[in-house]
Amino acid sequence: GGAATYGDIRAGLTFERDREFELKKLNRLVTSIIGVSGVGKSTLARRILLGLSDAGWKCYEHRPEFPLSPDEWIGFERALSEKGNKAVLLIDNCPAFQRQVNTL
Repeated sequence: GGAATYGDIRAGLTFERDREFELKKLNRLVTSIIGVSGVGKSTLARRILLGLSDAGWKCYEHRPEFPLSPDEWIGFERALSEKGNKAVLLIDNCPAFQRQVNTL
């Protein structure tokens, strides 16, 4: 298969990973999930996003068919933090956007 959708996760069609709880409570600027193909990295990341969303975070996933604009995301983050909001951006398979990721 492929990565589980958010709907799959909400429907209980995935399982909790060993480090998931720990990763949900981290207060880091960047977290990388690495591993070989097909082990569930994307599903884990989406499970974490749903958990953070349930905790009140604004959660976004970059879609690879669209450009990634670091300047827009940095401005968006500043506006959110001024209001006391927290947000997370999931960039899956980021090598295609590595320059933009480095800017972020």
